[in-house]
Amino acid sequence: MNTTIRSSRWFLPVFFVVLAAALVVYALVRTSRAPESMQEGGAVDPVRYAYLGEGRPTAPVDPCSLLSEETVARAIGLPVGGPQTLEVDNPLGEQHCVFPSASDPSEPLVRLVTVFQEGMDPVLVQNGYTVQHLFQGKRVGEGRVQDVMGIDHEAFWGGVGEELWNGLHVRTADVYLQVRVNLDDSGKALQSAKIIAVAALRNLFR
Repeated sequence: MNTTIRSSRWFLPVFFVVLAAALVVYALVRTSRAPESMQEGGAVDPVRYAYLGEGRPTAPVDPCSLLSEETVARAIGLPVGGPQTLEVDNPLGEQHCVFPSASDPSEPLVRLVTVFQEGMDPVLVQNGYTVQHLFQGKRVGEGRVQDVMGIDHEAFWGGVGEELWNGLHVRTADVYLQVRVNLDDSGKALQSAKIIAVAALRNLFR
């Protein structure tokens, strides 16, 4: 009987010391990892940066505020005209930013589409619809899409065109992005779209 009491008296202090140490280590890892990517001055990891604000919804912004003509022109290797904001009247709260050809304003070279969870129709949100559902819903057709590394753990490429699955699709935190680049070379279009997506995310979460 006395042996059992003595064992429990030793066990409880040791248990709480181990628990406290684990919590301290967890806190240090969580607080040290994310700032590291921001302080290096290099490319920001959109996922890590976005999740620093976990629990705080991302407020919708004009997608044209996330990109400059210079950034887009460098990404695609062609001059572009000024950005044009297009509002789409749908329950998703989609917003489009189009960069036309510098020589032909009627020809859209780059289109950035944004959907913010916070900007969705309340009825959709109440029914549990999220940007994750939107992202997965665009991922249609066997062999039409491919996973994309180096941007986000959830990103895929659906080729060049105007179909539902076309373009680069990225889901980060509570934001969905789609980047369409109108170039004949699909490989060049993908690389350009990646540069544009990362630039937009960096400006959104800076």
